[in-house]
Amino acid sequence: MFLSSCSKREAIINFQDVYIYTSLEDQILIKDVINQDLFDKIYYTPQPELKYKPVWKTHEDFLDRPNNSKLILISLSEPADTTIDIVAKHISSKMNISENIFSIDDYFNREQILIFLNYDNVNDLNNELINHKDWILSLLNENEKEGMEKVAYRGGINEGISSIISKEFDVSIRVPIDYQILKNDSLDNYLWIGRGYPYRWILIFEDDKNYYKNPASSWSRLEDRFSSILEVDISDYGASFTSNPIRIEGVYGTKLNADNNTGGPFFSNVIGNYKRGKVLVASGFVNFPGKSKIFHIKELEYILNDIKYKDK
Repeated sequence: MFLSSCSKREAIINFQDVYIYTSLEDQILIKDVINQDLFDKIYYTPQPELKYKPVWKTHEDFLDRPNNSKLILISLSEPADTTIDIVAKHISSKMNISENIFSIDDYFNREQILIFLNYDNVNDLNNELINHKDWILSLLNENEKEGMEKVAYRGGINEGISSIISKEFDVSIRVPIDYQILKNDSLDNYLWIGRGYPYRWILIFEDDKNYYKNPASSWSRLEDRFSSILEVDISDYGASFTSNPIRIEGVYGTKLNADNNTGGPFFSNVIGNYKRGKVLVASGFVNFPGKSKIFHIKELEYILNDIKYKDK
């Protein structure tokens, strides 16, 4: 259920932290469930970094009207407490909602999501998270999209590069204004663009769909293309492959081997039904040594996930 309000200030956008409000008694019981079952997505950059990082807070912090963009309030009836349980009952009564799980838009401030979880015990919570995990993560993702639109395109759109990609690959894409062309080869059907520190690259190329029928052949093809175009190696450290749609994640760098996993993260979206027998491969790369790369990965994801075919 979604509820909205207005006439509030804009929440502070954070692209990784999720603030979780609960009692100290409940936290002891639910911390592992939340860490291991809900927020288990890891990016290897190459150091492992959580896509969403829980930040544990108390009922007093909640009563201070937090201004963060992503909030979760969790209350368990067992064990009983005189802190978060009271806050949970007040919210349910105020909103006239009897469900155990719901969300509220803009509870304290604009562009803020509050997800409410209220269960009898930790076992009930655990069972319900299995059913509602995708829904919870989708709410957090949508909240981030609103903020990312403002941040990624705060300087505007590079109409020139966007137009080149549109003409060469028959797709629409909005490239942020601070990207420049690094290499463009219309005969080999690829375009490599990038921007300054923290360094981010985008590589787009057209390819035969038969290369991407399974993880092994997909990985081998990316190795060949990245080596010839970008002159980098890729490592299967922390690598992942998902289908429908196809997405490959890994680590890239120069002279990578088992003893040298230095480098940065990359991901590749393989877009099917592009042309007869063809796919479009859109890859994002981040190089930011010694620093967190979560925001920059998500920024590239936002840009490349926005690619659309002209005829759709």
